[in-house]
Amino acid sequence: MVFLPGFRPRRVIFTLGYKPMTKQKNHVTVAGKTYISLSYLDNLSTLSSQLKKNVPPSDFLLVPFILTCAAALEAMLNDEIISWAQETFASESYKRIADAHLSMSLRGKLEYIVPLMTHNSYILRTNSVEHKTLSSLITRRNELMHGKAFFQFNQVDVDGDAEDLQFNPLNLETLKKLPTSPSDPFDEVTVAECLSCYGALEAFETKFLYHLDDDSVTENDMIMRNPRT
Repeated sequence: MVFLPGFRPRRVIFTLGYKPMTKQKNHVTVAGKTYISLSYLDNLSTLSSQLKKNVPPSDFLLVPFILTCAAALEAMLNDEIISWAQETFASESYKRIADAHLSMSLRGKLEYIVPLMTHNSYILRTNSVEHKTLSSLITRRNELMHGKAFFQFNQVDVDGDAEDLQFNPLNLETLKKLPTSPSDPFDEVTVAECLSCYGALEAFETKFLYHLDDDSVTENDMIMRNPRT
């Protein structure tokens, strides 16, 4: 397994269960887990290098990059939730409890992961750059994955009888009078937005998830202590 610069190795790859599954003393239970988020982050690392170099055709990478960022974020959160459940509950119960947490929306997981992993001691700062960026990433993901382009209605002045237009196609001069054209979220994604989202993923890893390894989570510009603890 290759660990990427800027992203920490995961805390649990294989663990031993000390409650034997059989009565034979020389048997132990080995629990193995694949951290799917690493595959997404590997792809993003390669894609971000291409975007920074503006390697053609970079425009075609923008939407796939944003969607991969969102997939990476959800995979990171899912990995942590599943590992937390496995470490906290018995093997016969952990998956049921993990599934209950995994059923939350992506935005819900983002809000809940910090208190979950810190025993409610810390929460995300909603005014932090990372929180705003990751929240906008989720919104952009939803726009791209669940496209809902509604009609836009505009009133424009026309020459002649307006009633006659309903039986004839609009001419170019009339279309030019429209204040705006219908928006397309595919055209709104920029290189800067892509790199900002990737940077927020890196920061979320280094400012929070990395510190779960040695229980060194503390306040910073992304997370704050829960005022009620």
